[in-house]
Amino acid sequence: MPRSPKLVAFPHPKGGTGSTSIVRDLGTALAARRHPTLLVDLDPLCALSFSILDDAPARTIADCLDGRARLEEIAVETSQKRLWLAPGSARLQAWDRKPERLSVDLARVLRQTPEEIEAVLLDLPAGMGVIVRTALALIPGGRLVAVLQPRPMDLAGLADLFGLVEDLRDRNPDLAVRAIVATRTNRSALCRDVLDALRREHGPRLFPTVRESSLIARAPLRHRSVVETNPASGATEDVLALARAFVAMVLRD
Repeated sequence: MPRSPKLVAFPHPKGGTGSTSIVRDLGTALAARRHPTLLVDLDPLCALSFSILDDAPARTIADCLDGRARLEEIAVETSQKRLWLAPGSARLQAWDRKPERLSVDLARVLRQTPEEIEAVLLDLPAGMGVIVRTALALIPGGRLVAVLQPRPMDLAGLADLFGLVEDLRDRNPDLAVRAIVATRTNRSALCRDVLDALRREHGPRLFPTVRESSLIARAPLRHRSVVETNPASGATEDVLALARAFVAMVLRD
């Protein structure tokens, strides 16, 4: 009997954390490790879709929410084998004005995930708006990954995320931050201080970090992950280490 896919959401209350890059690169690494993965772009800005697709998609996740298409019909196979993308759309902005309908329709769409998919990574918009709160309230298993940069403001954003989780626990009792990923790390004293604070507070939830790299920053211009464009780089080494930790703690829970 096929296993149910594991859905994982990537919220970022403060924005600018590098979360979309992590979703793209982690998804690519998982697919490269033979874990069929679906990326779902729920951000009206569509940064994830831009960073992966060469051309504008014919249909998007908004068509699924509107009932005009099923998830498997709009999913685009990417350049990485075993990796698919459900593209985002600016039309998602309209769903901020209809939370009750979004809750029903998003749950319906996520249930359409093909059986062969092992991991579904949800790239969410910045902030704590209707799309974010709805996705977290209904995501099966309640798996969240927090991505941050080694900056004091990102620590404040992480605290806000934990507060949001507590607010939504009555709607999704399983909701929890399963992993914390620090990205764009470097050798500065500030970075060391932030990572030390995360280790003291969150211990094993702190996953392998991803170093600051121009290769990751330039990858969207090629519409490819750094795992594909620079497979022998230190940045790719970091992403693959992150994927191993993700499989061990998240996909096998």
